[in-house]
Amino acid sequence: MSDTLLSRCQCKNPQSPPITHTMAAASDAAHLARLREVTTFTPEELQQLQVNFRRISAIHKPNGLIDRNELQSVVGAAENSAFLDSLFKMLDQDKSGAIDFYEFGVGLAIYQNKTKAVPDVDRFKLFFKLHDVDGDGEISTRDLETMLKDTFAASFMRVSDEDIRSLATATFAKFSLTPRGTIDFQSFCAHARASIA
Repeated sequence: MSDTLLSRCQCKNPQSPPITHTMAAASDAAHLARLREVTTFTPEELQQLQVNFRRISAIHKPNGLIDRNELQSVVGAAENSAFLDSLFKMLDQDKSGAIDFYEFGVGLAIYQNKTKAVPDVDRFKLFFKLHDVDGDGEISTRDLETMLKDTFAASFMRVSDEDIRSLATATFAKFSLTPRGTIDFQSFCAHARASIA
């Protein structure tokens, strides 16, 4: 498997702690069945996804849910990371403050373009929100620089502030910008559609 978020979410502990709550295990089975219907993950990928989910969700508390601290442990992001916050919000689709197995699977399927019948615009919304760090409905250079800095840090890459600014400037040059010099959702979609065509 390529170095995707799915493969990065493998914990170092080879032992998969058992989920102690029967309800959570039953819920996992229902979620697994739903994921088979809505994703293109292979049976092997779904099995590995479930193993990884169980490991991650038991890092601090074996309750069958991933909280922000457990996700942080796996991603390797700083406590105040915009990347971590955006990733957690992307995965916690019901905004419950925890990620269940279904949300984890669907989020990774969208991230890896392994969904069935999810309109492009829905995927674009997810990625747009991931980069709109301050949540104002536009991606500013500050949003992108913050996301790049945090993403590089989570990947243990040292990139200078000057290089991050240059990368953000080069990225913004590829978009039609608003009068405020930001990327709105319409411009984001247009660029995304052109990139996949």
